[in-house]
Formats: sequence, structure tokens, C-alpha cells
Amino acid sequence: MNPPVIIDNQGNNLLSNAIKEYSKDSKEIKIATGYFRISGFNLMKNDLKNLRQPNQGDAPFKIIMGDETGLETAKEMNNGYNLKKKISNSIKKDIKEEEGGKLSNLAELIVEGYLDIKIYTEGKFHPKCYLFLKEVDSDLV
Repeated sequence: MNPPVIIDNQGNNLLSNAIKEYSKDSKEIKIATGYFRISGFNLMKNDLKNLRQPNQGDAPFKIIMGDETGLETAKEMNNGYNLKKKISNSIKKDIKEEEGGKLSNLAELIVEGYLDIKIYTEGKFHPKCYLFLKEVDSDLV
């Protein structure tokens, strides 16, 4: 895909289309955004199959966001981080079964170490930066 010069959400020139397309081949994704909603994540979740394995404390998918989000997104993030604190690799499966298999992909990615979300709280935070890496330590997609 040849990226458009400017993504303006007009016609087929949609940010969601570009994110889905670039996510498919990416080993790492780094996003800085003012707002993050689970609805936006759900648009790309099926295209995250090529993310590299997480290293200890180094997730392949990183998001830094402002402190404004929806209740559903906040609950999923909180659920993921709370479960991550409670479990070790040997009991992850048991906790997922205990939760009735209802963990969302967002929470599962956090628990498994694939996703790390930081929230900027020092004032207004409204960047729009999306980095997609095909290979670790390589040029951007």
C-alpha cells in the first residue's frame, strides 16, 4: 500500500484503513494519541498476528495516550493490568477460564505482555503519531 500524503478521513482515505493495512505486517506498533477507545482497537485487533514475542518488560505494541477515554476502555485496561499483577505464566489459563473466557482481546494482550499502555496526566496531551515497524530495529513501514 502506498500511503497517502495526508490522511484526512475523506472518502477511502481513512485513518482506520491505514492502521489496519500497516498493522498486518508490523512486528512493533507505537502509537501516541490524545484519545484511545476500545472501539478503535477493535478495528485493528485481528490484524495484530505478526507482532513479535514480548520481551521481559518490553511490549511490541505500545500506546501513550491522554487521560480522556470511555468507561468501557478504562475498565478493559484496568482489568488487563489487574490480572497481569495477579498471575504468572503457569496460571494464566486458569484465570481466563475462571473469568468465563470473557476477557477481551485488549485485556489479553496486556496480560500476555504484548500491549503496554501509558497514560499522560501532566496536562493536555493530543498528539497523533502512529509508527509501524516491519522488523525490530528496522525502517518504519
